[in-house]
Amino acid sequence: MRRGKSLVMAMLAVTALAGCTEEEKPIDVPEHVQQGVLALLTAVDPDVDATFTGETCNTDPLADPPDDHRWRLEARFDGSPEAVRAAGAKLGWQPERAEDGTLVMVNHHQFGETVDVVVRDGTARMMVEKDCTGYRRAEMDLPAVSVPEPTGTQGERLGEMLDEVEETLAGITRDLRLRPKEGRYVAEEEPRTYSGCAAGERSGARWSQYDVVLAEATSDDDLGPTADRLVDAVPVWEVVTREEGVDSRGHREVDLELRSRASGTTFTVHISFWAQPDRPDRPDGVRFHLTSGRTECVAVDAE
Repeated sequence: MRRGKSLVMAMLAVTALAGCTEEEKPIDVPEHVQQGVLALLTAVDPDVDATFTGETCNTDPLADPPDDHRWRLEARFDGSPEAVRAAGAKLGWQPERAEDGTLVMVNHHQFGETVDVVVRDGTARMMVEKDCTGYRRAEMDLPAVSVPEPTGTQGERLGEMLDEVEETLAGITRDLRLRPKEGRYVAEEEPRTYSGCAAGERSGARWSQYDVVLAEATSDDDLGPTADRLVDAVPVWEVVTREEGVDSRGHREVDLELRSRASGTTFTVHISFWAQPDRPDRPDGVRFHLTSGRTECVAVDAE
């Protein structure tokens, strides 16, 4: 009897799961998205030939209208990628480059979600996927990853912000007599790489870094005074938060979130004791771990 009941329950569960999704259905790409993308391309060629198509891709029958979607664009135009880059920057689109050098124009600010248009000689393609059960960018020969390519004043401002970060971390290393982890400073891990973001009514870029061991030091100091010395080493930065606690081994740890009074750049440093792998319960130094750091979003500007 129990076996029969279990079988019935299993069948009901499968039926319930099957009812949570439906077949893909054609949908229209929203008009404001079409108009925004066309504005990018018609700035170069008023006679661009563009076709937009859309479909649901993981439909929840309880959603009305469905929130999941896949939007596509196939377009041909008379113009070069660099012409689209210049026109897009004026309109607030952030230029990015794929690893192979392909231009990708990205809009983070206008449509409620990120829209990226891949531009090659005379062609433009787009695929925006949200909450899809399977992703199909490769079917349209679209790059999986691209990184912002800063424009004129934007690039100068981002460079100044990152100079400040590098100088600050170098000052901490010098004043606290730290040694870089394996001879590498944080900025050398991924030098001057940026991520896209929204900067008000324009798209933009920021520097961001996560989860990098900045330096280590052999020290018997308590972590509280060590954190105090770190703060003293960067007088132009203010302490946003300071949290002290105990890790899983019973060792004290300190998290400091610092913000530049000049630029608004923030970073968080986790200070903890470290030990050799074969002596985890006998700490013999202090580790400085950059858990996160980022500049403010700097808007793209026309070149």
